[in-house]
Amino acid sequence: MKKLVISLIVCAALGMSTDTTGTWTGKVDVGNPGSDPTIPMSLILKQNGSELTGTAGDASRQFPIEKVEIKGDAITFQVTLGPAVIIFALRQEGDVMTGTAKFQHGAMVHEGAVSFRRE
Repeated sequence: MKKLVISLIVCAALGMSTDTTGTWTGKVDVGNPGSDPTIPMSLILKQNGSELTGTAGDASRQFPIEKVEIKGDAITFQVTLGPAVIIFALRQEGDVMTGTAKFQHGAMVHEGAVSFRRE
């Protein structure tokens, strides 16, 4: 019985999402041909249980995150920038998040690597 209770506690703890609250800075690969393919970006996130709100953008402008899903350490959300949309698929390990960002603007689609570090 004791082993069963311990197993249930461990499984519950592993299923809980990691807290993402904070300011995250990093770079996003946007695939600019002929120039630096990365741009600096920051995330300002606030997590309350399974609810995540916040913004994403550069030093001059932040945009609200939308369509958020958290499953354990996996986080997905999108950011709408006028006619363009960026869909983030990230995995958090402590104070580091890595993954991909898919840029969609009309018929143009580009997917690149992303990495953020919590300040």
